Amino acid sequence: MKSILAIPDVHVPFHDRKAWALVLRVVKATRPDHVVIMGDFMDCYSVSSFPRDPSRVRRFTEELKAAGGELDKLQGIMAEKVTFLEGNHERRVARYIEQKAPELHGMVHLRKLLAYGAGWRWVPYREHVIMGKLAFAHDIGHAGKGAVQQSLDAMGHNLVIGHTHRAGICYGGTVKGEHRVAMSCGWLGDVTKVDYMHRAKTRDWQHGFGWIRQADSGDSWLSFIPIIGGRCCLEGETYK
Repeated sequence: MKSILAIPDVHVPFHDRKAWALVLRVVKATRPDHVVIMGDFMDCYSVSSFPRDPSRVRRFTEELKAAGGELDKLQGIMAEKVTFLEGNHERRVARYIEQKAPELHGMVHLRKLLAYGAGWRWVPYREHVIMGKLAFAHDIGHAGKGAVQQSLDAMGHNLVIGHTHRAGICYGGTVKGEHRVAMSCGWLGDVTKVDYMHRAKTRDWQHGFGWIRQADSGDSWLSFIPIIGGRCCLEGETYK
């Protein structure tokens, strides 16, 4: 059996520092066989096409430095066997260039700007990666409470997603007796820094991460590990 830890949306520099630090401690203690960054690790607020609050707009270089610093912490633990799924927030950089500076298209790429190690793999937004019999994608085009079920139906394959900031696991199947499962693995952002919706709508968002055990056959067992009160429990061990 091998282990895979799925890191959901962190939204640096608007991340929950305690929750993110706890996940780093779990990675260091458990040494998973693979880590998957599920996308939206970086918020990219400064290049968003949506209206921005002038009091909180940061320079892109500041956001990049903050994200690079947090990735350095992870890279210090996992120099390789890390997959970085580009999320819709990281995609903001390419969209900004397409709209504001098309002359730089193909010359500037966030993947290169982040300058992570050669042992890491980058997966472009709207693509997915398959490990064993399990697919990982930032999103399949769905959000909200029903996103896990909708994504499972759309993918037609076992699946782990980020994007929704919610936690959930659902099961499905086919008339041929095939069984399928999908999981949404929460988020690691700071809810007090959300400025694009009423705070009440964030009530279902859950800090945590995904933990997957995978057999040599590719069969996978999915667990969502919630972070509650600054601690989590994984395989009998409590981390805080």
